[in-house]
Amino acid sequence: MTLYVLLIIGIILLFASIILFNIRYKIYKNGTRVIGKVIKIEKIEQALMNEFNQLSFVTFYRPVIEFITDNGEKKVFTYEIIDGKDYNVGDDVKIVYDKKKRNKFYIDSKIELFILPTILVTLSLVFLILSVIICLHN
Repeated sequence: MTLYVLLIIGIILLFASIILFNIRYKIYKNGTRVIGKVIKIEKIEQALMNEFNQLSFVTFYRPVIEFITDNGEKKVFTYEIIDGKDYNVGDDVKIVYDKKKRNKFYIDSKIELFILPTILVTLSLVFLILSVIICLHN
């Protein structure tokens, strides 16, 4: 039974990653690109449990980016992905978005667009490999 559950989860994750990759690839390839500006840096503290079950707080700084769409609409969003870049107020940032879905904005970066599909493929491979190991073990 465990074999089938792992196999189904692996296949579902693989299909989800392929669909998500296709959607994001279309946005990366055909999306509208504009220049945005970092208007402020948000300080966010998150609670994490360490290996001794003690609560510790980690501080993240996320840029808030403002840009104007091609039809003149002003948009503001917080960049959620930690990509190792230092953003400062006033920095110019390339934004890509789909004209049809104006509520999805991405920094024009392959890392941001393709990190989630890559994680899903990796997870699906883990589940598929576990199912093969269980099958061979039985």
